[in-house]
Amino acid sequence: MDEHMRNIKIYTDGSFKKNKAGISFLIINPDRNKILGYTNLKCKKNIQAELQAIIHALQYLLYIDMSLEDKKIEIVTDEISIVEVFSSQKYKIWDYCQWKKENGRVVIKCTKEWFILSCLVKIIGDMVICFSKTSKDDSQNKVVHGFANYARKLQFCKKNIIHIMEADNGNGK
Repeated sequence: MDEHMRNIKIYTDGSFKKNKAGISFLIINPDRNKILGYTNLKCKKNIQAELQAIIHALQYLLYIDMSLEDKKIEIVTDEISIVEVFSSQKYKIWDYCQWKKENGRVVIKCTKEWFILSCLVKIIGDMVICFSKTSKDDSQNKVVHGFANYARKLQFCKKNIIHIMEADNGNGK
């Protein structure tokens, strides 16, 4: 990686129980404040919550118009299937077959979320984004995990409402 590049690290987590999910993301950019976002939503599967956490983080990144020039984005998640699909670029095969198998069925459950995330990856640039698996001991992962669980237990928020908090990242900027 180029020594002049500054990485943006995004930790994400989804918490799911009985059709109710909480999601959380933490955006760490060395040039800006840390941004923590969380909300709750209805889901049918845990993977749906995990995907939604990443989708919301990337949408927020685009919304605030954070400059991504000379940046690499690392998405850190505890969901290994997401890391595998995007590291292997399997989503490009799904695109090619229009997200359907030969029998007409979808290639994967939660196709809508996988498709939205793949579109965001393509918009931002698949050479800019990489996915990695977190460890349970990672303190940033513990933060997003805690907020995802907290958000799941809240009364349902209005659709598309994300609670955002910012904190100084300690670099004096």
